[in-house]
Amino acid sequence: MDEIHLEFNALSGQDDDDISTIVDLVVLFDRFQRLTTWNCPGSGYGKYPKNKSHSTDVACLTRQSQKKFLKCKLHYRFDRLAEGIAPTHPINW
Repeated sequence: MDEIHLEFNALSGQDDDDISTIVDLVVLFDRFQRLTTWNCPGSGYGKYPKNKSHSTDVACLTRQSQKKFLKCKLHYRFDRLAEGIAPTHPINW
């Protein structure tokens, strides 16, 4: 959590008109969600938050998963937002 806080402070000091800064903040928010909602049924983040390849970590590839899991809802909505604002800056989850 301290690392996320430090990264947030660094990113917050950057120009908020820069699309890449906003994308970096969205990815940081996802990391925060992973650390705070792990081992929750329906979260989609899996049992162990630091391991992205954990077998219970949901891949958000289908529309059904995008409706069912918190992680997928966030990814889907932020991806649509990024496509609308800056299609040349996709979010790399």
